[in-house]
Amino acid sequence: TEIDAKGAQYAALVQRLLDADVPIDGVGHQFHTSINTPISALRGALERFEGFGLLQAITELDVTINPADDPNRVRQGYYYRDVFDLMREYHAAAPAAEKIYSATIWGLTDTRSWRAEQQPLLFTGGLQPKPAYYGAIDDSSGLPSLITTANVFEGDVQPGAGFTDAAEWRNCLLYTS
Repeated sequence: TEIDAKGAQYAALVQRLLDADVPIDGVGHQFHTSINTPISALRGALERFEGFGLLQAITELDVTINPADDPNRVRQGYYYRDVFDLMREYHAAAPAAEKIYSATIWGLTDTRSWRAEQQPLLFTGGLQPKPAYYGAIDDSSGLPSLITTANVFEGDVQPGAGFTDAAEWRNCLLYTS
């Protein structure tokens, strides 16, 4: 429902049902996102139902990463943190009838997920918490530092084997002419 066209159709359907006096207590959102989905898209999905007088639930939440590597697992942790911050903020500000009722992570471990290769969940296949878990529970002590920059004008780095293995390089866009 974070996709504008789908979300607008969903809101229109719910409005038609309400106009026809169909008893509805709430709406659910399926947030099958990636670390590249703007948080504002999720906020928009929630805001789309403001004034409807309905509880909202996040019925399916997962956040894919591609490639499934350590830097993206860290980014995923910060993304989950931001999603849960949004939900807490929205819930606190919403009128009682429009609060967020629940949030459900769409699976327990990455290996049992329908998107296993993109490691979308909070725990590894061995039930070990990932940075995503610490982001979701708002525990910054479990979130490694996010690497977003690199000094490409310093040092003696030679292109070739192993060049892109460093996290600093994987998190930068390199342009050549």
